[in-house]
Amino acid sequence: MGDNVPVLRFPEFSGEWEFQRLDHIATINRGRFSPRPRNDPRFYGGDIPFVQTSDVINAGGFIKNHTQTLNKEGLKVSKLFPRGTVLITIAANIGYSGVLEIDMACPDSLVGINCKNDVHNYFINYYFSTQQKYIDYLAPEAAQKNINVNFLASYKISMTSSQEQQKIANFLTS
Repeated sequence: MGDNVPVLRFPEFSGEWEFQRLDHIATINRGRFSPRPRNDPRFYGGDIPFVQTSDVINAGGFIKNHTQTLNKEGLKVSKLFPRGTVLITIAANIGYSGVLEIDMACPDSLVGINCKNDVHNYFINYYFSTQQKYIDYLAPEAAQKNINVNFLASYKISMTSSQEQQKIANFLTS
């Protein structure tokens, strides 16, 4: 067997996994929040959940809670991601991930990943949870450590069949 085979595996699956670039298996979009100063009160206090980096870090992989809300004006300057999107932190605290359990607006310190075809979002989220320290290590350090969409687009994910992804995700979620 090759180098890309898990040590622990469900017995009904075999064969090597295949490395694929993230942008080949998912769409990747950066969150947005353009107003400066960021705390301008005219954008906050509505009923639109506005997830922050700390919410992702504290979510344990399933993002249900948020510390802020936006109003309709705030949503115009942010980006709304649908339920099921995998979010990854890209600034300061690098590489933490979680799956949105509800639709939420996101700032530019988060990237949303929406899986294509037979790729399962919970599998991708679990994969990234194993990569957090490595991604943080690879992040270039300037005034503040960060990564970007291009970094994530070229990041190689070890992929298996849709059926095995689903079984792994179900096992880890239960």
